[in-house]
Amino acid sequence: MTMAGLTDFPNELICVLYTYMLAVDVVNLFATCKRMHLFMPEEAVWRHFCASYGVHNPADLGGTTFFQVYSKILHTYGPLMGLWAGDHPYTGSIIEFRVDPERQAIVGEGWDLDAEYETIAQGPPTLPAYVVFMTISLPLSQDQATSEVSQSTTAVISWRTISSETYEEEMWAQTDTDYFPTVHVLSPTTTSTHLQYYQGITEQPLFPKDVTDAWFDSRRGLPRLVVEPSPVAHEDTAVPSPARPTFHLLSLAGNHVRPMAFCIKRAPFYMDEREIAYPWRDIFDVIDDHRNLNTDSSPNGVNCSDGRYYPLRSDSRTGISPDDENWDPASLEGLWLGESHAYVTEVLWVAYCATTKVVSAYKIIANDQCQIPRGVTFWQFDCEDIVRRSDVQTSRTNQHPLRWRRRFRGTGLRTTFLDETSTRIVPIVAIVPGCDSIEIESDEHCLLYRRYPGRNLADEIERSEFRREYKERLDWW
Repeated sequence: MTMAGLTDFPNELICVLYTYMLAVDVVNLFATCKRMHLFMPEEAVWRHFCASYGVHNPADLGGTTFFQVYSKILHTYGPLMGLWAGDHPYTGSIIEFRVDPERQAIVGEGWDLDAEYETIAQGPPTLPAYVVFMTISLPLSQDQATSEVSQSTTAVISWRTISSETYEEEMWAQTDTDYFPTVHVLSPTTTSTHLQYYQGITEQPLFPKDVTDAWFDSRRGLPRLVVEPSPVAHEDTAVPSPARPTFHLLSLAGNHVRPMAFCIKRAPFYMDEREIAYPWRDIFDVIDDHRNLNTDSSPNGVNCSDGRYYPLRSDSRTGISPDDENWDPASLEGLWLGESHAYVTEVLWVAYCATTKVVSAYKIIANDQCQIPRGVTFWQFDCEDIVRRSDVQTSRTNQHPLRWRRRFRGTGLRTTFLDETSTRIVPIVAIVPGCDSIEIESDEHCLLYRRYPGRNLADEIERSEFRREYKERLDWW
């Protein structure tokens, strides 16, 4: 009796089997024989793989078939969808990729938290402004009037540029690698960024310490590009003279292995009349804004400021009212926006450990004061160390009875500008006044936090209009 093979199955069953396989395995199966190759243009197969990236209509990416959209864009760049945390020195950064049907492209957006104009309307911590810095789209034919997709297998990457004279913004397609950034996937590395100041050399907190970090989304992959070696560390660690304070970045070897990441490398040359709008704030601009220092991007020849991007979780829990008897501290897990001081918003990932009963806040984006850097545990509290109303005589919040139901003792970090030696641990009281808010009280500050609600495109249009009108008023003054 002859055993039936896969080629003997009916077409409908074979299409169902494909949905249980990885796209790479499906492509390899198509190459095994003519019978399997006949399924290459089968739309049901590619509709399934496009749906895994949230694409349910090929027209959203300017295509006519799911096979076209997946093979030219999503197979390579689909894994970019979602949030990414950058390890840029001190400040960190967040970028986000999503499908934009209006642009018919995957858009990369940087989180802009330096939005003082929004504080007038809603107060800190403000929601981020999402600024498009790049797009990934289907290649069009030379005859743009036909809007036909080119037979090229390479997607078109365009970058946001700003005129150095008129400040006019425009998306320019990448035509070469000399004047435009490039996207790369980098191998694991043992190097880490160090800050070199006249006081000495300070290693930045490892970011991430491991793929098991609470904020790290280990379920997601990287763009399907050739993995390149990470830059090699340099051993030149000469400290500048105290008579001439200078701020450097150094990439030095360590004992800890950081995982693979994707990187946006800066263009090696500058355009004459336009500049690239990068999705992060350069640490040297931050330093120059606050101190009169000499800065150097990298005296050892390794550009540390490009940064490595790692997948950031966005699956926040649904909040539970603190007045509910079934309140669970695990409901606090997720991204939170925090007020660090006037007009500045930070981003933290709040995690709960069921074993230790401790809630911890990890810094993803730090403020521009260069005090507590990204990657550290900014504060934490013990859910079993409850503050009773009778324990405190006076408090800024003692007039709100419900808040006393969820008050816990914990610890937080304090430091000063670029001075790790001044870092100290201070006692705090964590208050959970609502399902989507946290307050951290210490002897020096009362910090406010709100749960990140996710994207609301309709609301973003209104906020963009408000920002435009406010900027126009500033220009008028």
